[in-house]
Amino acid sequence: MKKLTNLIILALIFSANFAQADEPDGPRLPCCIKGTYIAGNVGVTLLSDSDVRFFGVEVGQGSNDPGFNIGGALGYDFGLVRAEIEITHHRAQWDEFAIGATPALPACPCVGSDDDHISATSFMVNGFYDYVFDESLFSAFLGAGIGGARVSLDSNDSGAGIVDSDVVFAYQFMAGFGYQITNSTTLTLGYRYFTTTNPEFAILTTPGAVIKTEVETNEFLVGARMVF
Repeated sequence: MKKLTNLIILALIFSANFAQADEPDGPRLPCCIKGTYIAGNVGVTLLSDSDVRFFGVEVGQGSNDPGFNIGGALGYDFGLVRAEIEITHHRAQWDEFAIGATPALPACPCVGSDDDHISATSFMVNGFYDYVFDESLFSAFLGAGIGGARVSLDSNDSGAGIVDSDVVFAYQFMAGFGYQITNSTTLTLGYRYFTTTNPEFAILTTPGAVIKTEVETNEFLVGARMVF
């Protein structure tokens, strides 16, 4: 009797698990999750060293300490392809911002201070392709986006006399991995290359004079995406 009871209990457990797997609310693989989603990311921003140009002539260079980025997106998941609109704030610290003495900046050479920074707020339209590993909750993604960014430079404390912003064209490429923790939520780990056309900034000490610099970042992100 005891053996029969154990067999019945095992049969009930097996039947319950089998029925749960067939329920519509049971686990779904990433390939089967479709619908509107929200996403968020935070990460480290590494701004590449940049040349500083005055009337097309290189007059200095900027090097940078690591910064941060934070952003969010609203999109739609079609199954293996996603489309979204995204807003992200990128910021990095000027480690050194050296400009040789010029007629526009006779008080230089200038070196960046701890308060000098460059930032960009980007508005992007992105597209992604998701690759789902066979019978797995892991996935990989590739993506690209285009849009615009408001780039701001604040280096007035160093004596360069530059506190200005410019709106420029921007584009980016993304890659990474996802892991589905619930039917609607996926954790992500990714990389983003973000760059813009060269913004122009006015020099406060010389009315009408502007400089151009470069914005090119490598960013490493952690985030989550939730379908609803």
